[in-house]
Amino acid sequence: MQGDSKSDPPLVTQSCDEIHYVGSCYWKKRFGRSEWSNIYVVAHRQPQPEHDKQKASWTHVYRIVEDIRMGRSLVYLEAVLQGDCMIRGLAAAKQLIEIFSNAARLDEDLRRSTRIERTA
Repeated sequence: MQGDSKSDPPLVTQSCDEIHYVGSCYWKKRFGRSEWSNIYVVAHRQPQPEHDKQKASWTHVYRIVEDIRMGRSLVYLEAVLQGDCMIRGLAAAKQLIEIFSNAARLDEDLRRSTRIERTA
């Protein structure tokens, strides 16, 4: 998953959602273990508000890990922000990476984020 997950994360999104790849790192777990993780921020937007309802938006920080034993991706919801707040989401993701990553093995592309264009 280290190579191809940046452009096609295993996330359920709509065409109106905005996805940013933030970075990759070895995420520290309990008992001193770490796992390679890809971090994304997604602004989930409602395409059309229903009658009598306001347009609801949520910004989520996701961590995606390849589970080699099961042959699938595991998606962890690491942070939730109410509203369409990509800048705050990117800041939260970078802060989480700084807190939970193994700084000695931090991926070099952590300092920049990439918007992912999806084809519907």
